[in-house]
Amino acid sequence: MIEDLRSLFDAVPEGTRDAYRAAVIDDNALLKQTARTRTVSWKYLQRLYSFEGPTFQKLAALRRANPDALPLLALLLGLAHDHRLRDSAEYLLPLPQGTVIDQEALRRWMTERWGPAPSNKTQSSMGRNLMSSWAQAGHLQGVRIKRRSQARPTPEAVAFALYLGYLEGARGVMLYRTAYAQALDVAEGELDDLAYRASTLGYLGYRRIADVLEITFRAA
Repeated sequence: MIEDLRSLFDAVPEGTRDAYRAAVIDDNALLKQTARTRTVSWKYLQRLYSFEGPTFQKLAALRRANPDALPLLALLLGLAHDHRLRDSAEYLLPLPQGTVIDQEALRRWMTERWGPAPSNKTQSSMGRNLMSSWAQAGHLQGVRIKRRSQARPTPEAVAFALYLGYLEGARGVMLYRTAYAQALDVAEGELDDLAYRASTLGYLGYRRIADVLEITFRAA
């Protein structure tokens, strides 16, 4: 869905949810073949990204600052809105670099985590979609056979991950231990360096004295 989101931003760099909806449904900005696929695509995009409110506005602003940050920005907002995507981090992130994704092991994990799916086809499709989301953000490489790789977060992605954690109540070093921060795929020391860099770009306030960390965000 990253390519759909990128195409939508190309069509509507800034706008309301109604403007984004019109671009997908009325103008066919995503080049879907039927009216039904336009509607399905819009519903899925809206579920993941909302297209309104402070979190989406923050994503849009950070994407404008650095369009290359979009894949990780989109994944992070998806983690906030899609519990299955968020749960799947428990399966994916601990895998060592280079590990091949074992589809059978993934299906077993999904069954244990969420219970049996209506059919094997449904479960396989869900697994492919989840792994595709992680692949687009840089956590997997390969087309048919996917291997664990390391994501490369930008300061924009780091700022957004910390912002989402901040909204959920994390403060200080605990901001580096949220589900969003873990999805950045870097060690805490590198994350701290990136947070400081994000502060020099004006994305957040950063102050650290020894082990005492203060990260703040401007009111929307």
